[in-house]
Amino acid sequence: MDIKGDATLRDVAKLAGVSVGSVSRFLNNDPSLSVKLSVRISDAITELHYTPNAMARQLAKGRSNTLLLYILHEQPISPTTWLYKLSIIQSIETYLKNTDYSLQIALNTYLDTDGSYQFISKNINSRSVDGILIISAWDIHPKTVDLMTSTDFPFALIGVRNPAGDFNEVRSDIKQAIIDLVCILHGNGHKKLAFFGGYQKQQHNVERLEGFKNALEIYGLQTKDEWIRFGDYSVESGYDFCNELLSLPKSMWPTAIVCGNDYIAAGVVKAINEHPLSPAITVTGFDGTVVSKIVSPPFVTVEIPLAEMGERAAKILLSNIQSGKCIFESQTYLCEIKNVW
Repeated sequence: MDIKGDATLRDVAKLAGVSVGSVSRFLNNDPSLSVKLSVRISDAITELHYTPNAMARQLAKGRSNTLLLYILHEQPISPTTWLYKLSIIQSIETYLKNTDYSLQIALNTYLDTDGSYQFISKNINSRSVDGILIISAWDIHPKTVDLMTSTDFPFALIGVRNPAGDFNEVRSDIKQAIIDLVCILHGNGHKKLAFFGGYQKQQHNVERLEGFKNALEIYGLQTKDEWIRFGDYSVESGYDFCNELLSLPKSMWPTAIVCGNDYIAAGVVKAINEHPLSPAITVTGFDGTVVSKIVSPPFVTVEIPLAEMGERAAKILLSNIQSGKCIFESQTYLCEIKNVW
């Protein structure tokens, strides 16, 4: 047989006089294969210089040693979205360096529910990946989670609630972080608070607003409809919101503004600095970026333990893969308030 160097599994089987299945069993160290057949297959492999395809062998075992990181995002993708997700992605990659797994990344808009369902279904059916990590700040559709759960396919959600229950999710306690922020403001004598958020229907923004309203009730503080705004997490939205607010009579100004992220807060600070009356309004941000330190004056912000979240999610996913079923793990991290006055 003049096929040395280009031999296939079928060529080895033909030369050894065995079935392709027997060759596959030999390559996977199946102890039930007889010594006689093992010797014949080994001799054929040596003669043909056959090199098994690593990916094919893994797939034969039902493993690809590849994980899918599926990122759901708004359209177009906000720069702040990448800042949030990059730390998570880096921590997952770092953790996987000590394992046999590699990471495949795919993106889709959170609005394309059917597209996401079909994409994940295709990966499950083909077993092209061993598990799925989903990063999102937006709600995950229940049917997507039902698909993974019903098939016992390993998965973990990062930064978002699991609509099926408190399992296989890793996220931060955003709501409590806002309550803690308002507590600090209240302790500093602030009684009139505004809230400038991001995308109104985004889960993270909803949690921020819930925390804000709960804190107002706890401390008996005031707000007005004019003081609650929703934008796109950009500097421009914070700047525009603040200018609109400062166009109202001075009696209608709040004493503090709780912002949905550091970019919004930076826009607010810019508007305040440009106003001729230099209003004495305190500003807080969220996400713990360097922006909170370089603006003047710097502002209090909230830091989310993103690296810890990414690593924990990877650990949960690998635990599910090793167990061969959903083992119902989860983790909620507390956020840390930074740059306190």
